Amino acid sequence: MQTYSDRTTMPRELDENEQAQKRSQREQDGSEMKSVELERPIAEAKTLIERRNAFELLRDQAASTTSATPASPGSRAADRKSTTAISPRR
Repeated sequence: MQTYSDRTTMPRELDENEQAQKRSQREQDGSEMKSVELERPIAEAKTLIERRNAFELLRDQAASTTSATPASPGSRAADRKSTTAISPRR
């Protein structure tokens, strides 16, 4: 399974898949074999789009969760931020 830490990876894969679909469509000759070869990139594109949508949904959910809930006063997270701001780095 691939991870998408680089924002350009997913769009590049979708572009490559689109090119493969176009190439396969040009090569169609009515045979079942060519038809099956076209089905493969179409199925891969659907999977890539579903993965992209899931990734974007998780990213948006994480962004809305973290920005809407700042550390409450007295919490460990708030204490760590204060301590980090006060403590000199060595």
